[in-house]
Amino acid sequence: MRKTLIRKQFYQVTRSITGNTKTGARRKPGGIIGMAALFLLCWVSMMMAFFGTTAAFTAFFEMGLAWYYYASMALVTLAVCVVMTIFTALSTIYNAKDNELLLAMPIQPKDILFARMFEVWTLSMLFALMVAIPTMVRWFALANASALGNLFAILMFFLIPLLGVALACLVGWGVALIASKIKRGKNFMTVFLSVLFLTVYYVFSFRVNKILRNVVANGPASAAAMEGTWNPLYRVGIAALGDVPSFLFIAAVCIGAFLLCNLFLSRSFLKIATTKKGSDKRVYVEKTAKATSVKEALYRKEMKHFLGSPAYMLNGGFGILIMVAAAVLLLIYKNRILEMIPQITSAIPGVDLGKYLPLAGAIAIAF
Repeated sequence: MRKTLIRKQFYQVTRSITGNTKTGARRKPGGIIGMAALFLLCWVSMMMAFFGTTAAFTAFFEMGLAWYYYASMALVTLAVCVVMTIFTALSTIYNAKDNELLLAMPIQPKDILFARMFEVWTLSMLFALMVAIPTMVRWFALANASALGNLFAILMFFLIPLLGVALACLVGWGVALIASKIKRGKNFMTVFLSVLFLTVYYVFSFRVNKILRNVVANGPASAAAMEGTWNPLYRVGIAALGDVPSFLFIAAVCIGAFLLCNLFLSRSFLKIATTKKGSDKRVYVEKTAKATSVKEALYRKEMKHFLGSPAYMLNGGFGILIMVAAAVLLLIYKNRILEMIPQITSAIPGVDLGKYLPLAGAIAIAF
């Protein structure tokens, strides 16, 4: 039964490329190739970004801290797996449209949960490979590890996503549990959480270079503090150098976390998956119909559509928030911006860039 459920999950995943998820119609060959090429382009672009990250950490090889390089990149892999699969875990496990249909069949809820967690793990592996490939390219070139160590280094990139899935599923469980208790305002809560996630992501992205410099600068001190201990990061690093007990310890942690998460979630999966999120009893109240103009009717219809769709609110209304935030930041950082203007205007000798700044600002706001 689990194999059948797993095949069903992957059929649904491939349908996003081979078919139109709204109409159910199969895409033409050109459309399938285009969707696959778009996915591959995004994946390769993100992988190339991690080549730059691994380049910053190669300084550890020169310091004789090859294990710290691998441990650091393993931690990055875990973070990527968790961040990239939280919403996938939520939609795949708890908000799937066929939950009630499957639960009405003679199928154990734990089997449904396992198949869906397996799908999340597979997708997590795709994200892990974006970090693993650049990491292993530099590892094979600079680490001088034994054959056993190289084998362990490869295997751990299959184990770390198991821990990432466990953490992502627990976070998704918390979000699903909260959503099952919310009666009203669920769309606004979804928008708020999405904006919060985007804010944290962009703040981290803008600070990533500074973070990497600090990690490289403080690396020797941190490595010295961890050496000879049972710190998990240290064990990950020396496992990649061929330490068998450390590899077995990391494997037990990752596999154990996945199985324990499956066991824990199976106890609440049935209740949360069958709870109608935000559904409340509607009572009919008789009202007198009021005639309105065509413009007002269309406005009300569009506002209902806008407020009823979190994706629409984010795509159509996020720019409003950014413009207000940008206006406030212009006031707060006025002096710093004024100091930057001469540097911008003198970037190209002989060209008066100052007269183009108002136009560039207007274009930025319109964009």
